[in-house]
Amino acid sequence: MTVHHIVAPKGGPQERDMTVLSKGNTMKTTLLRSLLLCSAFFAASPIFAQSAPLGLNFAEVELTYGTLANTGGPIGRVAGDFRITDAHGLQLDLSAMSYPGGSLGQIDAHLYMQPSDSIKYGLFLALGDVDGREATIGSTGVEVMAALSDATVIEAKAEIGIATSRLGGTRRNMDFIAASLGASHAFNDTTTAYIEASATEFDESFLRAVGYGLRVGVHYDIPNQPIRISAAVGYDKMSGRNGRPGEIVAQIGVTWRFGAGGNTVASRSFGRSKPLDQLFRRGMF
Repeated sequence: MTVHHIVAPKGGPQERDMTVLSKGNTMKTTLLRSLLLCSAFFAASPIFAQSAPLGLNFAEVELTYGTLANTGGPIGRVAGDFRITDAHGLQLDLSAMSYPGGSLGQIDAHLYMQPSDSIKYGLFLALGDVDGREATIGSTGVEVMAALSDATVIEAKAEIGIATSRLGGTRRNMDFIAASLGASHAFNDTTTAYIEASATEFDESFLRAVGYGLRVGVHYDIPNQPIRISAAVGYDKMSGRNGRPGEIVAQIGVTWRFGAGGNTVASRSFGRSKPLDQLFRRGMF
């Protein structure tokens, strides 16, 4: 992803603010266009009419929106899953997240092995660029998804990363480690419930805290349609020297899916990397 360096204009504060705002709107438009172009490409691709084991396995376009003021703005995501051998796959994600101070564009790449129909595991890399100011995020980690039964699937992720930003002419680097664990259970062909818990530790002189998150939600797959409706509620809290009080969050979303369907491990996508989402939502990064 191209990193945009904003050079302060020669004018006064108002002119500088208008310049940053203009660049922010341009980047938001570019990210939205990229999401729409990717979704149009996946929808029109002739490979979906094939049943070959290799190539594009499935793709999905997701839009999630916070229903409470503190939950943040929309999150758009396009993901494509490719089978590169009989036992290996590559998932690529492009996402855009809106928050009170601006927006974040992110690319995730997941390279995984699937030795059987009930498990897949691998490595992932995530790179993000913050709109309107000089700030980038990079992380890498391991992830696994496994079926405990025909109806129950678990997913776990662990990662380390670094976020860099410039504030008042000073560059700051922030290391972090994060982990998440989730589980879902399909009650029937249309209704699935899920729960996810996550934790992220920040240990820097300017930010020392541990962020915790919990999400409980439900998916509803419209019969005979490639559309899924989702709703979730959750609780976020930060403890430590720079802790923040707990907050209730709520989200609704819709997903358009093309290609392989069902609730099997092979037809599920790994979740995007999101260790700094709580900081963005709270205006702390």
